[in-house]
Amino acid sequence: ETDDSGRTIMVICVNELEKDGWTDNSIGRYYWYVVHAAMERKSCRENGLVVLLNYKGGSRELSEKISSVRQLCRSILFECMPIHFRISHLFLEPSAHWHWWLILSLVSKISSIIQKKIVVHTGNDHQHRREMARYYGIGAGQFPVDLGGDVDLDLTWSVWLEKRRAEGL
Repeated sequence: ETDDSGRTIMVICVNELEKDGWTDNSIGRYYWYVVHAAMERKSCRENGLVVLLNYKGGSRELSEKISSVRQLCRSILFECMPIHFRISHLFLEPSAHWHWWLILSLVSKISSIIQKKIVVHTGNDHQHRREMARYYGIGAGQFPVDLGGDVDLDLTWSVWLEKRRAEGL
């Protein structure tokens, strides 16, 4: 999907990383592939990438567990790929007591230029839906149900993978 400015939208659901079978190496390979696939899109090359990070339902323990993977993903995005990173939207539970720790750990490891491109959302799904459309040009049909949008990520992901397989990619 793209936003109203033609920027490619990439969604990362951190809770998915708790599923069995994920290793740091497999997550790195997955992320590398998805970013490369995004760069295949003309809109991404011309207008850049918007990242939606879903930390809803996450925990400090999970955040600590994926710390090395988060660093690898930052390196891939900011050091390895010829891509224009535009903005990252970080979604947290309104009552997450650990979220300030996460924000500080994320912000302390990135440049001040990138820090200015991070927006933290702690409201409810209705607020996300309204804010994303009004302020960021991302309508409900462009972001996941888990964040207040209309997109079923499991279905969208399955269709996307099947299409790529059929095309031999």
